[in-house]
Amino acid sequence: MNLVDCKTALKTLKSGLPIIFPTDTLPAIGCLPKFSNIIYEFKKRDRNKPLILMGSEQKQLIDYVHESAKEDYENIASKYWPGALTMVVPASEKQTSILTSNDLTLGLRIPNSYIAQSLIKETGPLLTSSANISGCSGSMTAEGIALDFPSVKILGPIPWDKSSGKASTVISLMSISTILLQSIFVTNSLVAERKQPSAIVKMVTVSEFTFHNSPPLSFKFVSLW
Repeated sequence: MNLVDCKTALKTLKSGLPIIFPTDTLPAIGCLPKFSNIIYEFKKRDRNKPLILMGSEQKQLIDYVHESAKEDYENIASKYWPGALTMVVPASEKQTSILTSNDLTLGLRIPNSYIAQSLIKETGPLLTSSANISGCSGSMTAEGIALDFPSVKILGPIPWDKSSGKASTVISLMSISTILLQSIFVTNSLVAERKQPSAIVKMVTVSEFTFHNSPPLSFKFVSLW
C-alpha cells in the first residue's frame, strides 16, 4: 500500500495521477481537474457519468458557479457545508473546460472531513468519485481499497476516521424546477432554498419527501449524479 502525506499527494496529483483519500461519506479517488480522464480509466467508469468537484471551503468553489446561481449557492453552502450534500449548479462560462457533464452543470461539495479538507487546501479543488471499480462494491478501509487500486497512492495516516458509508445527497440548483436526490440522509430537517424567478422551494423533513413551495411546482426525481 502506497501511503502518502498531503505534500507528496500534491506532487502525485501534479504529475497527472489520482489520489485516494477519506471523506465523511465514502472514500474518494480524486485528481486535478485538468486530468479528469484518469479517474474514468482507473475506475472503468462510464464517461456519461460526471464527477464531483470537492473543495475545502466555499471560496474555493465560488468561481465555478454561474452568476445566476451564486446567491443560492452561498445560501445553501453556508447552512449545509461542510457536509454530505452535493449541489449541482450551472457552471461558470470560464470553467467549462473542466466539465465532465453533458449539460454545462457541475456537482460541488465540501466534505466534513479534516483529512480531506487538509488535502484540498494544499492541492486546490479536486474532481472526485467514490474509490471503487464501477459496478462493484468498494471497501471503506485503505487496506481494502489498495487491493482494487494497487498502483494508486493513498492519503494517510491510517486508520481513517469513521465515515457514514453512504453517498451524499444530491440537489440541483438549475433554473428548471428539478431536484436530484440520490440518498436522503443528510438530516431529517434539511431545507434547500431556490429563489425567484425560478422558484422558492423548501425541503422540510426530507425523509418524508415533504415539499412546500410558492407558487406550486412539479418535481422530477432523477439520479444522474
